[in-house]
Amino acid sequence: MVDRGKFNHIIEGMAFVSSHYPQGDFEKSVQQVIELRDHFDIKLMLVGHFSAGKSSLLNVMIHKPNFLKEAQGPQTAIATELLYDESDSAYAYAYDIDGNKEIISEDKEYSPINYNHLEYRINSPVLQKLNDFTIVDTPGFDAGIEAHTKALANYIGKGSAYLMVIDQEKGGIDQTSLDFLQEISNYSRQIAVLINKCDKITKEDADNIAKAARDTLEIYDLPYSCLLYTSPSPRD
Repeated sequence: MVDRGKFNHIIEGMAFVSSHYPQGDFEKSVQQVIELRDHFDIKLMLVGHFSAGKSSLLNVMIHKPNFLKEAQGPQTAIATELLYDESDSAYAYAYDIDGNKEIISEDKEYSPINYNHLEYRINSPVLQKLNDFTIVDTPGFDAGIEAHTKALANYIGKGSAYLMVIDQEKGGIDQTSLDFLQEISNYSRQIAVLINKCDKITKEDADNIAKAARDTLEIYDLPYSCLLYTSPSPRD
């Protein structure tokens, strides 16, 4: 959880100054800090190759099998945000490129030409624990689909932290993933690498792949953690 109370002493100090110097028009600045305290979030973005298992990983996390589908369709050509909502009903919205919000229709296709991202608000215990975070499923950066590339390019710089998901079949961090790691390093140093689908190989092989990934990070002076993940069956 993010300690929003850390903003309080700043707000109190600014309010004190404002009360003594009303001509300084500090009130607007005080309100801006209050708005930041109450409404800022941290975007944790899952990035990786097409079919690396990002969507499946999130489905397991929120205990909703097949909720997100990792496919070459419009739904994954746009970044998809997951947020906690205490209601038992899931709410889904699409945001167009001008920031306007509309309820998602299953009969409509949402192209990155006209839309910036999708948003799902879900009652999930895990998302409740992470309610200061917005979890973002992103299009694969190597899908070879122009719409995916455009959507990712438009959105990727908004991340506060990144989890790069790599399929163990890659054998470690390949050149494309390395190039992308170096790109997102321009936006944040809060990055971790996760080797996915390790349940399909032996522990020894998984450890060797993780070591190869860590060696690559060290060679290129990228101070990021590398984790292993097996893919259990999602629970309802």
